[in-house]
Amino acid sequence: TSTTRRQVTSLACNECRRVKCKCDGERPTCGLCERKGLVCDYDVGPRGRTALMALRHQYSLLETENNQLRELLRLIATLPPTDASEVLGRLRTNEDPLRVLQMVQAARL
Repeated sequence: TSTTRRQVTSLACNECRRVKCKCDGERPTCGLCERKGLVCDYDVGPRGRTALMALRHQYSLLETENNQLRELLRLIATLPPTDASEVLGRLRTNEDPLRVLQMVQAARL
């Protein structure tokens, strides 16, 4: 006997989420909504992105920012004390840390 496996979907429709059942992800109407005669809709964010795609994008942005801030700290630690003091002064005046990083990197070229 052969068994057919259900195809895994990355995003369940709102009705399948509500009743906590496995959604087949068919568009425009999934199997459950079709059988029950329900309106089948999916949560999509701005520009057609799913919630998971939006989270992955946000994670990527935060990871990039984290790396840039780590680089700024590394540069401050390696600068001569007078230069490091100037950089810290700019940060204390609420100047954007990423702009300060760009300034320090440009000065070191």
